[in-house]
Amino acid sequence: MKQSALAFDSGTDSAVNSVVGDLFGADPEAAARPYVIEQLEVFNWGPFDGLHRIRIDPQGTAVIGQTGSGKTTLVDALMTLIAEWPLYNLASTGGHESDRDLMSYIRGVSGEGNESGDNTHIARQGATVTALSARFEDGRQPVTLGALLWLDGTSSAMNDLRRLWLFSRDGELGVGDWLPVLRAGGARALKQFLRDQGSSPHDTKSAYLAQIRRFFEVGKNAFALFNRAAGLKQLNSVDQLFRELVLEDKSAYKRAEEVVAGFDVLTDIHHELEIARAQQRSLLPIEAEEQTRRRQVAEVERLSNLQRILPIWFATHACRLWQQRHTEISTEIAALQDRTQALEQQEQRLQDQADDLHRIYIEAGGGNLEQIERLIANQQGIFRLC
Repeated sequence: MKQSALAFDSGTDSAVNSVVGDLFGADPEAAARPYVIEQLEVFNWGPFDGLHRIRIDPQGTAVIGQTGSGKTTLVDALMTLIAEWPLYNLASTGGHESDRDLMSYIRGVSGEGNESGDNTHIARQGATVTALSARFEDGRQPVTLGALLWLDGTSSAMNDLRRLWLFSRDGELGVGDWLPVLRAGGARALKQFLRDQGSSPHDTKSAYLAQIRRFFEVGKNAFALFNRAAGLKQLNSVDQLFRELVLEDKSAYKRAEEVVAGFDVLTDIHHELEIARAQQRSLLPIEAEEQTRRRQVAEVERLSNLQRILPIWFATHACRLWQQRHTEISTEIAALQDRTQALEQQEQRLQDQADDLHRIYIEAGGGNLEQIERLIANQQGIFRLC
């Protein structure tokens, strides 16, 4: 299918870009800049065969082209990424109904078929892959939303369509990086590749959209409102749109009734809260006493621990000192034993010497000592008489 020419004019206001700016933020001068769409990529999407990359200026971008050139097709690519049940081609139908579906964009269907079985109105008839991505910037860290949709055969049934949705904080990767991995290793290899790059792949769109809503902090109807607003051509359609998506939300009515019914409960809770605050203020004067008590409790606990461990410490220390004293005394005893043995040996030598001298003495006549003493005494008496 031949692609029609489109032009992208930066700096020009348009209804679509105005809605994008209101939803994701478009004030570059803000202190904390919100996310704004910066790039859109489509691969095998409607009349766009192959990879097409569209740069979008944050200050405003106008999509210009003839009827049927693919302007709404690009808007529908973005709607596919953010709306749970996107309504396609609303800009052409006046925002009231959708005359296209997801499969017609994947197959590249143009016009209507005929009973002859001619499939020339279908651009991609066999196995095909469609990929979409939108990158958002906040001046700090980009965020990429993506989808890969593929058919393994000639079927055009939605049940045969395989889908993979992804949320990524890496603004460097896009459709051109995902497709080769999908072709080479299939869905499992692509999921692993995405996880390795810090992306979050999802098999279901509900889980993917839940993550997006949490990240952008928007309600469930925000993207549906955006989808419908993208197709507005008349101001009187705004009233009907808000009634359908905002004012006539039955769940909102029910929630309002619950809030009204619970108002008395909230009043009681508020009263109890005020009482609790007054009690809390009355307890402030004893805060210092409580801190003192806690310090004293801590000191008592410390002393109790000391009382418990000191006997063991003293016993251990005394045991060590007595072991040291025992070693000293044992050393002294061993030294005295050695000294005693030496003296005993010396005594034995002296005893042997005395025995030898006594034997010599006996042999020299020492056995008649008393007779010799009497003889000496007589001689001394005679000497005195003379």
